[in-house]
Amino acid sequence: MQWYLRRVRGTLVLLYIVFSAGTSLDYCIVGAGPGGIQLAYYLQKLGLDYLILERNSVPGSFFVEYPRRRTLISINKRYTGETNTEFNMRHDWNSLLSDDPEMIFKHYSKDMFPHADTLLQYLQDYVTRFKIKVQYDTNVRHITPMNDEFVILTASEEIIHCKYVVASTGISVIKTFLKAGGTEHVEGYDTVSHNPEDFEGQKVLI
Repeated sequence: MQWYLRRVRGTLVLLYIVFSAGTSLDYCIVGAGPGGIQLAYYLQKLGLDYLILERNSVPGSFFVEYPRRRTLISINKRYTGETNTEFNMRHDWNSLLSDDPEMIFKHYSKDMFPHADTLLQYLQDYVTRFKIKVQYDTNVRHITPMNDEFVILTASEEIIHCKYVVASTGISVIKTFLKAGGTEHVEGYDTVSHNPEDFEGQKVLI
C-alpha cells in the first residue's frame, strides 16, 4: 500500500491509503448519461479499454425523475422535407450517433417534444444494442491523481486504476447554493412547485 497526502482548502491535510491492487483500465467514464454513453461508443469502435461507472441501476438515470413535468424540450422533428442526413440530425436533439440507421430517436416517438420515459428506453436500447460496458450501482467517492494515473475509490471500497478519467455526470439539480444572505429563501428545481396557482399574486425571480 501507499500513503498519499492531499491538501484541501490550502490548510487541511487528509491522509489516504491507496492499495495497488484493483482493476486497471485505460479509460474510466463516470456517468452513464447520453454524453458518457456516446463517448463509450466511439472508444469501443476504436478498440480501446474503457468502462462506464454509473451510480444508479439504469443508463440516463437523470431522466427517471427529471424533467419533473416529464416532457423534454429537445425537439424530435421527424420530417424536415430534406433527405440530407446531416441536415436532419440538426432537427433531432435526442439521438446518439452510431452507424445503425435504426438507432434514431424518431423510431421511438412521433412527438415533437417526447416524454422523458421514451428517452430512457432509447438509451437503454442503445447500451444493449452496442454492448456498451457499464458497471451499474457504482458510486464514485474519490478520484485521486497518483503518479501517471488516477485511482478511483467507490462507495463499496472497490479500487479502480485509470489512465484517463472522464467526468460525465451532467449537472446537479439539487440545491447547492453558496452561503449568502437570502439563499435560505430560495427553492431548487428539485423541490419547487410546478403548479402555476402556487405563484399567483407573487413576484417570482428565476
